[in-house]
Amino acid sequence: MKYDEPVDVLTNYDYVLFDTKYLPVLGTLAGQVDSNPVTVVDTVRKQTWDNYVEVSIHVPVDMQTIYEAPAEGLGIYLFNHRHVFVSEALKQEFEKIDNQRLAFSLGLSMFG
Repeated sequence: MKYDEPVDVLTNYDYVLFDTKYLPVLGTLAGQVDSNPVTVVDTVRKQTWDNYVEVSIHVPVDMQTIYEAPAEGLGIYLFNHRHVFVSEALKQEFEKIDNQRLAFSLGLSMFG
């Protein structure tokens, strides 16, 4: 089995990790997020990565409030504890950092 490097954003029920290369953009989100450096450890492959920050997103949304989230400006939201939603403007800022490593879908198009 071939293993690749971890992706730029790792999510689970209780965490959201971003590669540190996105810190300049995350730093513009005062009041919306806090970040702390973390080390990702793969005990199977005996590898570690120190290029991640854990991001606490302070703006939760759900099926009722997602459509009320501001569409303008830089916004980041946490849907159902693990899905990261961003405004179009924030998406564009992330793409300036690396246009190839993040995948975006429109709205709730991947939820069925």
